[in-house]
Amino acid sequence: MFYTVSDFYNTFRDKVTLLCGSGGLSQRITSAGVVDYEFVPELKGKYRYTAFRRNELEVTSLLYAKDNPHLVEDTIKQLISAGTSGLVIKNVFNIKLRDTLLRYADAKNYPIFVTDAPDFFFEDFLYEVRAGAVRLASIDDTKVEMDCIMAERGDPEAVRRHVRLLNPSLENQHYVIYIPMERFSEEYSDAAYITRYIGGELDSPQTMFGLDGNGMFFIVSWQQVEQFRQEDIKRRLWQEVLATDAPVPAGISQVHRVIEDLGYAMMEAAFAAAYAEYYEIQNYVDFEDLGMYSCILPYCRTRLMRDFSDRLLMPVSVYDMENKSRLEETLSAFCENGLDLAKTADALGQHVNTIRYRLQRISDLTGQNYKEPAQMQQLDMAYRIRRGWEILDMVGLPETVR
Repeated sequence: MFYTVSDFYNTFRDKVTLLCGSGGLSQRITSAGVVDYEFVPELKGKYRYTAFRRNELEVTSLLYAKDNPHLVEDTIKQLISAGTSGLVIKNVFNIKLRDTLLRYADAKNYPIFVTDAPDFFFEDFLYEVRAGAVRLASIDDTKVEMDCIMAERGDPEAVRRHVRLLNPSLENQHYVIYIPMERFSEEYSDAAYITRYIGGELDSPQTMFGLDGNGMFFIVSWQQVEQFRQEDIKRRLWQEVLATDAPVPAGISQVHRVIEDLGYAMMEAAFAAAYAEYYEIQNYVDFEDLGMYSCILPYCRTRLMRDFSDRLLMPVSVYDMENKSRLEETLSAFCENGLDLAKTADALGQHVNTIRYRLQRISDLTGQNYKEPAQMQQLDMAYRIRRGWEILDMVGLPETVR
């Protein structure tokens, strides 16, 4: 992942104003620099062609141009030519920026920001932008280790090795929270979430924050006594890192006692989040509360489970397609309503006798009598397996747990 001009803008949005170049907000930033002496006329351009690096976000007070505002135009053109990512101007001398210049930069998709915030300091700007670039670059390394931990969760030695590379301070007792982020935030920004986490109360050697492209993993570990109660962790994560009042689906794993189980904990949190998102539960869902889905979701894509489900339900699917009927919908509602005929009829807006007729037709097609508990169990399991496919297909999950 790369730190971009958009990430900078999201971080400093309350202090800077974008004047032009919105088409360049996706530009990568690898560093930050100051435009200072390079355009002083007495130096005759000695440094202007060597002082600026590609993908560098620049900041300036325009001190060198206070007696000759036309030098600003030379600055912008040279910065664009050098491949810099954008320019932030703290216009303390109130130098007028000509409309023609701004239109030129806009045509080049070159972002120019201006600030008059008294608490916008160059030192803070340089530190935050450079640190942001480093943090975003390190996300890829973090993602690789997290992917390896989940992919190799059955190999304790491999998990221990990857945990040491991920965060050697993680303790044995742990649980994991997973939040699929892109679906709730229109201003989704890796940099913004990381910036809010680092240095906050949740940031400690025994915790770990990571992004996987679809969502956020948050690992909480402890040796003897947990620093915060789980309810405090969840509340702080929501308020301090997500910084939103919007309802958000999220999943939380069981508590595990050895760090070699971290891959399973991450998988559990991701599946619980997928369940929450599919059923539109706008809150944390515990993996241990998923019922039979806690064993179906991890394995529903295996050959044995798919064959079992297809063997029972494929005749129903084919019948629906050929006859434009709604038997699958009826079976789904029957299973979701606890095998209760009256509730199913109410959910579908049908008479109870219509539901009985459809269920009998399903029984004839599958050879499983819905009135016999043991046979209805098989139909219910086949339905749950197929629903598990839908959950995994419709929501954002790490590839290593799909």
